Amino acid sequence: MRIEGDGAKVKSTENIVAQVTEVLWDPTVTDNSQKLLSDTWTDGLKALGNEDQIAQSGNTFRTELTGKTVGSQVVVIENTGGEARVLVVDILGVS
Repeated sequence: MRIEGDGAKVKSTENIVAQVTEVLWDPTVTDNSQKLLSDTWTDGLKALGNEDQIAQSGNTFRTELTGKTVGSQVVVIENTGGEARVLVVDILGVS
């Protein structure tokens, strides 16, 4: 965790509202514009489902957010299918 928030703890059954920046971690890609996969700071807030919903989509990073507090900024490194990516998640709220 990069920054620890002081809000409620995120539960595995809760949906998360967040700002997320996602980049490709690939040293063979030299053009930084190609490394940016998504950025809600320009695209708008992202609603992340609960652990079960996100797991069904093939993403595994949601479990890293359970137990963190609202207001936290979490850096997650995920390597699925041989493609590594880094996600910076600002947890804004839960529902």
